Amino acid sequence: MLTWQRVTDGPRDHGEPALPPLRRLRSWLGLAPDPRLRRPHVPRLRPIRRAWPAAALDARAAVAAHVPLGDYLRARLARYETARPVPRSRLPLLVELSGCEVRATLLPAAPTAHDGAAGAAALEHLDGPSSVREWAQIHARIAGLEQEADAARKRVEGLADRLSADVARGAIVPAPEDQIPAEALGRPAVRPPDLLYLLTAVALAMVAAEAWAIAVPVLVVAGAYPPALSGPKALESALLLVFSLGAAVGLLALASVVLAALEALARDATRLDRRRLLGFATVSGVGAALAAAWAASVTAPRSGIPPASHALLLLAIPVGAAFAVRRAQREHAARAGERVVALAWDRERAAALADRARRLEELAWAEAAAGAAQRRLARARRRSRELARRADAAVRLLEGAARRERREGLRLAQSLLGALERDRYEYLRCAALARAAEAPARAAVPEVGASAAERSAAGRVAV
Repeated sequence: MLTWQRVTDGPRDHGEPALPPLRRLRSWLGLAPDPRLRRPHVPRLRPIRRAWPAAALDARAAVAAHVPLGDYLRARLARYETARPVPRSRLPLLVELSGCEVRATLLPAAPTAHDGAAGAAALEHLDGPSSVREWAQIHARIAGLEQEADAARKRVEGLADRLSADVARGAIVPAPEDQIPAEALGRPAVRPPDLLYLLTAVALAMVAAEAWAIAVPVLVVAGAYPPALSGPKALESALLLVFSLGAAVGLLALASVVLAALEALARDATRLDRRRLLGFATVSGVGAALAAAWAASVTAPRSGIPPASHALLLLAIPVGAAFAVRRAQREHAARAGERVVALAWDRERAAALADRARRLEELAWAEAAAGAAQRRLARARRRSRELARRADAAVRLLEGAARRERREGLRLAQSLLGALERDRYEYLRCAALARAAEAPARAAVPEVGASAAERSAAGRVAV
């Protein structure tokens, strides 16, 4: 897709006036934004050419008709005025008659102003009123864009100052660093789960050992020891193993419940209840001793462990597993509490970083708006400079045209002066010849009504 925007100007911002179609086309073609100014046309003035035979015939006719020299010159000047392409006021050489004399006065050239008004007038003369309107609009736009850019700059400075002040007083967290761990920033520590995993593994191992200690006598009594993994007794062995596992889990649950009840009773019981608890413990100890003594009288299992020891193992393993489970539960609860505190810190930290990111994003938006305003202002100023250079070029073109027009007018005025001088000379020459041909006495006495030039010419002829 082709873009009509100038590559050097960058993307046009919203709210900026679009370029005219001709300028967009010239920009797309890589040409200058404006066409070249047309050179003012200065017509070539044809000089007045007075032929000598015509001047001699006209002067001889005027002398023969007794036309005074002044009237003859004025008539010739009027004739030249009618044939001249420009009026006499536009000629740089003022040609006028003073009696019978032809006078020429060189008029000074009009000074050329180089201010804005002269440039606008020259630009309007050569480029039309649209360029002048654009120049006036671009000046008004520059004033508005300067205010907009100044307001955007002040907003950026204000946001940056407030952000720095908030960071300095601790209202906004400083920029995070990857090398610094979270615990160094104040995050509550969370214990590792190694102890929890260890206690869980110990409890599971105790449950497996308890299940195997229960399963060995049962398998011996059932005649399925060692357990067969295949054959007709495989199902029986599997069921006995599942039974032993269930019994071990039940003993673990019973031991856990008894320990929880004893702990709660020891924590919340009164003095009388504690005495009762002591009696219950004594009775339980006596019962456990009787159970151990009874287990000692039973035939030892195939494992070779004495019955008393086997009974003690059957009682101790669930209790130890229950203690491991309860310790793992306390470890899990403590770790969960630490994780809650750490999660609250993480949320607070995330909220602080989000607020910092929001402030930084607001500052970035303000900087982007300030940059866009500066770009619009730079484009407007560049266009103003282009129009100013175009106005200066128009002024120079008009000055050159004025100089050429002055040269042409000077040539025309000089030809007019030369024609009048030729007419004057021919008139005087014909008058002198005419008087010389007449009688000497009459030539010596000038006629009444003759001009002073004619009398002086007649006197010179007579002498």
